[in-house]
Amino acid sequence: MKSEGTCVCGGKITFKTSGQQVMITPPLSMREAGTVVYSNPLFKKEDIKTVQKKEQKKSDTPLTQYSKNAFVNSVRVNGTVNVSLKVHGNEKLLFVHTLTRDADPSTPVKWDITHNGKEISVGLLEPPLRSFFTEEGEYKVFAYVQNRGSKRGGGYVTLTVSESKFVSLEWKDANEKATHYMGRRHVVYAHTKFEGTGDIPVEARFYYKSLNGKQYLTNFAPLRIEQDGMAKIELSLTSSQVEEITQVYHPLSPNLTVTVLSSFFLWALCPTNFILFEW
Repeated sequence: MKSEGTCVCGGKITFKTSGQQVMITPPLSMREAGTVVYSNPLFKKEDIKTVQKKEQKKSDTPLTQYSKNAFVNSVRVNGTVNVSLKVHGNEKLLFVHTLTRDADPSTPVKWDITHNGKEISVGLLEPPLRSFFTEEGEYKVFAYVQNRGSKRGGGYVTLTVSESKFVSLEWKDANEKATHYMGRRHVVYAHTKFEGTGDIPVEARFYYKSLNGKQYLTNFAPLRIEQDGMAKIELSLTSSQVEEITQVYHPLSPNLTVTVLSSFFLWALCPTNFILFEW
């Protein structure tokens, strides 16, 4: 009969018996184990097999030593430090931060939010969502490790939330004089003023109405809105457009209405009557 057992000192013991019961007291050491086995006539030396323990190999890769004084050294939202949002917009916001050199990447970072200088949220464990920015005003989002505002407190980004508005539109010629005339060689400009657009892209196009509905004179084109909210849009009619217009409106008639259509506001801006000449 063949049996196996494990020694308390380590290793595996295989032994054979003749079927009779033999009481063996567990040894307390390897030396004592050898004495017990050899003194028992049922065992032979070749019946004993031991398994050597393998020592664990030490890793050759040294442990990374991280700095104990980690702090945030930059913050960005959508890749910049200043963004403009609409009150009812649903833009996606991506906040990112960088830590000091040799800092543990898993260092926890806190986030604070202020609205017009007043704290509205402190100690967030995750960057804020778009739902935090639903009222007009200036928001600042701070990222830091220990203390906000200290020399090593971290940085912040600014989010300006506004209710975008169209204010006015005025038609002028190349000499910046008000005009109500347009023609084949008479370029006119729509001087528009907006509020609260910030860096939000705005596009516009021109159209007039005929018996068949809206007739578009241009495609949508981006407006270059200055810091004061002003933007200038050029309208230059082609020969074919003039011919099409004269089929609906008699030359020198003051009933030609040209409208600026904004893709941002989704409505027409100040329809204006023009007199067509130079046909």
